[in-house]
Amino acid sequence: MRIEDKQFNHGAALMQIAEHESFTAINPLVIDGEKSHTAFVINHDIAIYPKYATKPKRPFDEYLFNFSSDNVAELEAIGDKYARTCIPLICVKDHHICGLTLDDFHDLRNRRIKAAGYEEDVVSILVTIPDGGACRVYVNKPGVKKTILGKEILIPRNAFPNFLFEASFSARRKRKTAKV
Repeated sequence: MRIEDKQFNHGAALMQIAEHESFTAINPLVIDGEKSHTAFVINHDIAIYPKYATKPKRPFDEYLFNFSSDNVAELEAIGDKYARTCIPLICVKDHHICGLTLDDFHDLRNRRIKAAGYEEDVVSILVTIPDGGACRVYVNKPGVKKTILGKEILIPRNAFPNFLFEASFSARRKRKTAKV
């Protein structure tokens, strides 16, 4: 059987999860009787929806993660079923994974909707990984490159996968944001 790039890249996140001391099980995620080709259930109560980007785009060295309307609909259905939903953003070239919560995703998406005045067909989330610093996750103002909309979300490099297994998954909501 041929191995797809997503299997290699999603495997990076799955391995880190499987090696965590609190890990017990991984299964395909099923919504309305349909098995997702992208999402998984960890320990029976944590949903993950991994996305990957192979290398940062020039000139700003940003990893670009696009979410189509189908991706957004699937994430909504997953969020309805699993209160603890994470989107591991796998930055392949830099060998880092930024664990974005579904609440973080909604926040970023809502910023774009508010700024554009309508819901776009594709939500583009950007990640930069400065030397020695936390991952920075953000969206741009519509039609303007490298103009961050709102505040960057700072995600410590060592947060994934630990925060998945924290007693209070929602504790991530209280993390710091960077002023732009």
